[in-house]
Amino acid sequence: MDGNTRVRSFFDSIAAGYDDKYTAERNRFLHRFFAERLRAATDGADFPGKRIVDIGVGTGQLYALIAQRTPEPDYLGIDISPGMLEQSPIPPERRFVGTLADAHLPDGSVDLFFMLGVTTYMADAEIAACFRAKARAAVPGAVAVVTYTNRRSVEHHLQRLAGAVLRIAGAACLLGADRRVAG
Repeated sequence: MDGNTRVRSFFDSIAAGYDDKYTAERNRFLHRFFAERLRAATDGADFPGKRIVDIGVGTGQLYALIAQRTPEPDYLGIDISPGMLEQSPIPPERRFVGTLADAHLPDGSVDLFFMLGVTTYMADAEIAACFRAKARAAVPGAVAVVTYTNRRSVEHHLQRLAGAVLRIAGAACLLGADRRVAG
């Protein structure tokens, strides 16, 4: 089984409950982390009249945020997991199952690329192919917003460590708050 097949199978298997794990009630750290990532990725962006491509769209949280700011954005969500795309609010005609290279976008047709939190699941050769496809599809002056993490990176290990520490601290804070309220 190749890497994409494993990743597709994994995300298809968790798609139905994926968004639940990022709710504030379930995990305040993940909820804040992902909300902050979306905010940081979109702050200052001008969406009207722009062709937007989101690679590794998952359940479409970025689309939902952009659609709040720009009704009916010119948006294409790409993901290798059909299960994740089925959970998204992205209109079916704006979804593509596969990779950016598979989408065969016309040269010079995309203004904004987003690739948030997906590089962790991609092999180095696939990341390179994705960047080549971006370069071909980009209009002059296009913008690409990429959060680059990799399981072997220091950043990835620090994020995991920070998440564990904050979960422990958050639990301790909640216990302390409950005692103060109850006491």
